This record gives sequence, structure tokens and C-alpha cells, in this order.
Amino acid sequence: LETPRVQEVNILSQDTWYKNQSYEYIIGFDKARLALKQISSNTFQYALSGFTKSDYNIASTIVNGQVENIKLASKQGNNIDKWQVMHVMAPIGNTSARLKNVSYLKKEPVSLAICKENQQYRLILAYDYIGDYMMSNNFQKRIIEEIEPKLPIGYSIKTNNDFFFWDTQSKKQYWLLFLVIAIIFFIGAVLFESLALPFAVILMIPISYIGLFLTFYLFEINFDQGGFAAFILLSGITVNAALYIINDYNNLRRKYKNTGRDPKMFYYKAFNYKITPILLIILSTALGLVPFLWGGQKEVFWPAMAAGTIGGLLFSMIGIVFYLPLLLKIRLKKIEFKSKK
Repeated sequence: LETPRVQEVNILSQDTWYKNQSYEYIIGFDKARLALKQISSNTFQYALSGFTKSDYNIASTIVNGQVENIKLASKQGNNIDKWQVMHVMAPIGNTSARLKNVSYLKKEPVSLAICKENQQYRLILAYDYIGDYMMSNNFQKRIIEEIEPKLPIGYSIKTNNDFFFWDTQSKKQYWLLFLVIAIIFFIGAVLFESLALPFAVILMIPISYIGLFLTFYLFEINFDQGGFAAFILLSGITVNAALYIINDYNNLRRKYKNTGRDPKMFYYKAFNYKITPILLIILSTALGLVPFLWGGQKEVFWPAMAAGTIGGLLFSMIGIVFYLPLLLKIRLKKIEFKSKK
């Protein structure tokens, strides 16, 4: 609260995207002012009972052979508001005073549950920060670095900004990339009926990652969970071009197997057939992501995802034009060598 940009700080027990709607009013008294007016805390508390809705048992009596409690209830307990509580003259002991002169009234959220996680009690500090995401994130990291060394044994503090499986502590999200690559290799092996050609498809992925890293470096874009989402998108999109070209190349080679034609011409023909739709797919995808760049660094996830995907798609064209035929030429030489032998 010492930071001007921080407002509405609440301590909660449950992680929620909406604000806690349960509140209670708390009245506290100023000990110094009560002492000047010679009012004890018990007397002050008894004076407040007339403003509450609570019922108090003050005596009991016998009615029809049964014990009945006699309760004292406030007449105005159902219609009084907080302004009246603080401004109306109230009898306090042997004197009268306005409660605002000797006390204060504040509204605080009510925690509805006690939560435990991994055999530890958990409290969540929620607050509103006036500013963009990066400023808020840097402020949070700075506060945690200041508080963490001062915590007693058994206490810990950590951030709770995990979006879209983004966990910077455990790095578990990167195993998803290996899963995607394994699925692509399996599909390529079935489609090409080969264990070597799928590697030509998979090696297109790191080439697109080069464009992603260059984009973040040259334009000074912060790498967040949007960058990881760009990894996943590029892994699925950039391999399409290699799949199209290699699949047509294999079909042409099988069709004209015994004609004595140069196999390199089959690749050129497959490349000419597929390069136009490949370019249209890459350009249309890149243009479709341009509106997500308008938010700039003030937004989280979407600008980083769009910039990384666009940079990776454009850089993958280098792999399609130069890298893919280079790898296939190496394989063609092996085939020619075997046929001569």
C-alpha cells in the first residue's frame, strides 16, 4: 500500500478471477481518545450493542412450566446505516459522544474458507495495480525478493501468474514440444513409409525457431507465455510445407520409376506445384496475426504469440527454398550410389 499504484489489497484463501463479494464492517476504537473521555473499552462495546441486529439474553423466566429466555433486541437494528452509527450522539457510560470522534469504521473482505495445499496453509494476496503487465510483473518480483529472505522457517512465497501451462519454475511445458515433434515424426514415417524422410520434416522446426528468436531479439519483445504458444504453432505450421513437397516428390518418383528420368526433376516439379499454395498459407497466416500486434507491450500473451509466429513463418521460407532441397540432394546421391552398385 506504500506504492501509489497499488490499490484494494485483500488477503484471500482461494484463488479467484473475480473479487470477493463478502465483506464485513469492523469498528475499532481510539484508545487515546477513549482515555481522555474516561471511557473503558467494555463500556464502549456495550454502547455499540444498541446499533447491532444481534439479540442478547438478559434473563430467563418460567412460562407454562418451561424456561424461556428474555432477549434484548435493538429497535433500530434493521434500518440503521453506517453513517448514523458514526455520526449520531450515543450514550457511552456517563457521557455522550459521536462514535466517529472515538472510533473508526472500515470495510474488509471476509475469507470464506481455510485452504491447504501440500499440507501447508495457503493465503493469497490480491491487489489492483495501476499500470501495464510488465510494470506489474517487475514490481511483484521486486517485492518478493525483499520479503522472501525475511520469512521465518516453514513459510514460503511465490507468484501465481501461471497462464496456459506456463510454469517458469519447473519448465514442464517444454516437454509438450517434444511430444509434438514425436507426433510429427510418427505421421511422417507412416506417410512416407520411411524413417529417414521424417527427419527432413522435423528439422524444419528449429529453422523456424531461429526466426522466432531473432524477432524477439531485434524488436526487443518480452518473451512470455505467448512465446511458448508460438513454439507450438510453428511446430505444426512450418512442417506442412515440407510434407506437401516431399509427398508429391515421392508420388512422382514412384509413378515414373522405370522411365530413366533424373529424380531431381521430380523434386523441382513437386516444388513448383506446391510453392504457390505454401506462400499463400504463410502470408495469410502472418497477415491474420497482425491485429494482435496492436496491443504492444501493454498486453500479455497475444503480441508475443503473434510476433513470434510471424517471424518464424517468414524465416521458414529460407528452409523451404534452400535447406529442404539440400537435404534431399544428399539422399538422392545415396540412392544413385546404391543403384550403380
